[in-house]
Amino acid sequence: TKKLNDIISSKSTIPIPAEKTSTPTVTALNSLATLQEATTSVDRGNTSVKTPTYRFSMVYAVSQRLLNQSFQNLFVVNETLQAINYDNDATGMIGSELMAPNISLPVVGADAPLWYMNFGVGGTFTYYELKSKKMVQVPTDNWILVFRVNLVATNVASGTDDHAAVMKAIGTKSPSDYRITRSEMDLRTAPFQDLRWDLCKLPGLNITNDMKVALNLVLGVWANDAADSNAGTLGYVWTTLSPHGAYSNAPAFPPTDQIFQTYPYLANPTSVPVQGLDIGEDKMLLYLGMTQYMSFPPERALPYKANWTTPNIPATMCIGSAVFFDSFLMRSMYGNDGAVWDEKQFFRGNGVWHHMIPGSTTGSQMVLATCGIRGITTETANSMVVAQGGNSITFSGVSTVTLTTEIVVFGVHQSSSSTIKNTWNITMTVDSIPAGGLQLNMNLPAKDSDLFKITTSKSSSWIQPDSLVNQIVSDLARQSQTNRIRSAAQELQTVLNGTGKFIFPGCGTLMYGKAMFNNEKHLLVEVSYDG
Repeated sequence: TKKLNDIISSKSTIPIPAEKTSTPTVTALNSLATLQEATTSVDRGNTSVKTPTYRFSMVYAVSQRLLNQSFQNLFVVNETLQAINYDNDATGMIGSELMAPNISLPVVGADAPLWYMNFGVGGTFTYYELKSKKMVQVPTDNWILVFRVNLVATNVASGTDDHAAVMKAIGTKSPSDYRITRSEMDLRTAPFQDLRWDLCKLPGLNITNDMKVALNLVLGVWANDAADSNAGTLGYVWTTLSPHGAYSNAPAFPPTDQIFQTYPYLANPTSVPVQGLDIGEDKMLLYLGMTQYMSFPPERALPYKANWTTPNIPATMCIGSAVFFDSFLMRSMYGNDGAVWDEKQFFRGNGVWHHMIPGSTTGSQMVLATCGIRGITTETANSMVVAQGGNSITFSGVSTVTLTTEIVVFGVHQSSSSTIKNTWNITMTVDSIPAGGLQLNMNLPAKDSDLFKITTSKSSSWIQPDSLVNQIVSDLARQSQTNRIRSAAQELQTVLNGTGKFIFPGCGTLMYGKAMFNNEKHLLVEVSYDG
């Protein structure tokens, strides 16, 4: 039992937390009309990272249910969450075991999140009653005290135990490249002088002003100790300080900045969001990330369009299509050749393969002139189709070489052509690794000859030597190498296994489940808590 007298005497003022006056770091949606505007489907596949003016790069959506599950695990290892024991000779004392706390997120209006402090059985609270001038003792059996807390983001200093633990979970030994942020309920500034008495439960007790004053004091001291032990921690996220250096093959993938907001859950497009501990357990906390040091959208909040989580999917990791495809996948697959992702699910590379007939320059000119070949044209077209609601990406491509001839026979001009096509098709699946991360599975055949198919066609008037066509076929076959495709799959897997980790405190770890692409081609991954 700690003596409040000793604690207070070491401070210049009594540690009564004050209302936080700075701008809250959490953004709550505050307009029900705006919230439901243009909502046609609450299905998870209809989610979006777009705001009215721009878009976010990445989203982590964590349901209130999963956050409270994380507190169950944190409760096991954090002693300040397990009991409250303080003694003050003049004001009173409290001694009770605690049960795991709960939180309730706001989704409409500007109210702060709520902390539910749950008492066990067998404890007592003793306070000084002015009217009787006596110490009064009451049981604390099954008490529930509810108070507001601000949701804040705190940078975790390098060299601390928290920082080392998160860096270990990320799997890196370069702390200077990353910034670790702890999202937490700020217990130190909780207004205990203004408990939510409408939600508190103190069975069989008549709440008096003397009791409120004494509770304010002991709760304030407990909150300071709890804050020192990071008892309000919701989770850890990290951003890179060097987007070009963290992963050389994915310069735009790691987030460089993040903010968070609350987000509602709607059972259907016409329903209204609910708040509360049990009935609102599906509402969410969103971590909104930007890459490449891009600025946040002016709105700094994601409007509701659909549910990121469901009763069966407690959390979702979303990598926006602009990041996954434009900035990452296509660069890894095809290099910086000008490939552009468009709204029709297809991309095309601007690179053109140029074919040269083997031999000396003089020899080539002689062959061209002798055979009457007037032109060699080449064209390469690649396409990619994303399976909406599925986890597959189909890549296909065709490289076409066309030879055209023009000769004069007995004064008559005769034109002909021969076409050689090299086609390929690969279906890639994005699968999760339950222990944490994603991997890309490409069912590549062992032999390149089984992956690429080369065909030829000739016009009926083609009379040139077959050796010309055969030489081009041979060159195409030699250039049909899958080394880049194979290495790209390994690069993508490496980055996806290292990026996008949201690490909860306590002894549990995240479990990644099914991956899918939604209607806007964002990659969604189911997340659950294992602990």
